[in-house]
Amino acid sequence: FYVSSQHIPQGTSSTFTTYPLELRTELNKTEFQEGEMITARISLKNISNRTIIVVFPDTKDLDFNITDTNGRVVYSWSMPRAALFVVVKVTLKPDAELCRILKQDLRDTEYPENQVPLLKGTYELIGLTTHAFAVHYENWEYAGIGGRLETPPITITVN
Repeated sequence: FYVSSQHIPQGTSSTFTTYPLELRTELNKTEFQEGEMITARISLKNISNRTIIVVFPDTKDLDFNITDTNGRVVYSWSMPRAALFVVVKVTLKPDAELCRILKQDLRDTEYPENQVPLLKGTYELIGLTTHAFAVHYENWEYAGIGGRLETPPITITVN
């Protein structure tokens, strides 16, 4: 893998590209009321002209974190959720994407690891892959190992 571009977030989306993949985070909006639902669309897209196979070490693949102004993670969507420890292979044809719509009510107190509800203030939301992963072309020609990919942060405000 090599970093081919990193886009500055515009509006409610942010993208990180490392050939042959593009990781993108999109939000329904950037200003929220205390306890309101955040909906994040996280996608991993094949930007090459060849079919690829992305291999994850378990069933957790895409995620989002929210950090405070000190860079400390105050919320992780996947942190408290269980995963099956099986190798997961995702085949992506050219321009195809693996997409997750992750929703979280910021009042959620079911998982004490997450510091919710988020207090009024400014935070950053980052879309990411939960683990390092391998990428192969369809004929199993090696295309590289991906570290944990992250999009540039999107600033969100809780009023």
